[in-house]
Amino acid sequence: MSKKRPRQCCIYTSSWYTAYIRRGLCLLYMTGIPEPQLNNSKVPTPSFCYNPCPGSGWGEIISSMYLYHYTSMQALLGILKENHICFWGTRFDSMNDPTDYIYARDIVIPKFLHSIKKTTYEIQEIDDAYPYIVSFCKNDDDFNMWRMYKSEVSLELDWNIVEKYFEKVISDTKEKSIYWGECKYPATLKEVHQCFINLFNNSEQTENNIIDTVQECAVLIKRKEFANENEFRIYCLDYKLCRSYYNAGNYIINDCEIANNIKVKGVKNGDIILYKEFHLPKDALKGLILNIGDNATYEKTKSHLEIYLGRLGYEFDIRKSKNGPKINV
Repeated sequence: MSKKRPRQCCIYTSSWYTAYIRRGLCLLYMTGIPEPQLNNSKVPTPSFCYNPCPGSGWGEIISSMYLYHYTSMQALLGILKENHICFWGTRFDSMNDPTDYIYARDIVIPKFLHSIKKTTYEIQEIDDAYPYIVSFCKNDDDFNMWRMYKSEVSLELDWNIVEKYFEKVISDTKEKSIYWGECKYPATLKEVHQCFINLFNNSEQTENNIIDTVQECAVLIKRKEFANENEFRIYCLDYKLCRSYYNAGNYIINDCEIANNIKVKGVKNGDIILYKEFHLPKDALKGLILNIGDNATYEKTKSHLEIYLGRLGYEFDIRKSKNGPKINV
């Protein structure tokens, strides 16, 4: 595979300014975080500078955006399709962290919405949102990810291709029904609120989608205990209730969003696991990393995979993990 080059670097000055250079573009950014407000133009979008959480490490060089999905060999066969790659987005309350999404939603949202400066626009109520999430990791061939999830294979995806695909889908449908972003891991309650403010100010909010934006941001805030996962998420939101707004003296009732295309993954501890399918372009898949057995087992599995991948029309590298604890298949 081609060697990946950095896409962005940060240059710090002795003043209050930080320069971000990315592919020939330079952005001058003044430190300090504005209060949450609609259509805030003072904070650069995440595509130019990122790391809005306090204490999360300014000054790092962000490499070309490749994402890794650690999973089993059986799951891999379900992901690889002839015309696309298909990931299962699990509903938030079946994730490995029982406080996922709830953590930020219950701590931040009520206080945050109250703090937003509104004129003629008021939020009457917030309905229950149910995120469906596909998890990726920004760490290549990561020992902890292999070990925690007992994974046998990691899929390497080029995020640039995926992002362009999603942007085209949103442009064609005129509706943003899919979201994505890096997870943040604030260590204190104060940092939780600050992360939320920064995510909100970096989002594309309007008066008509403010509730979606707030709930979208909550999905990206996780407890600090999960920081080593370095997670990147693709997700969608389902809603339980209709939403009502009060704007300039008139009630506006939005149509209810129905739970379309929900499927059942199976049963775990007596609970039904729900998911939704996320289809990504097959050319975004750039490689597989195998974490299985000894060299002989690896070579045999690689040979069988190459036959199967060729039948489906995939062409990319397969390599052996250098860091994972070996798992026999």
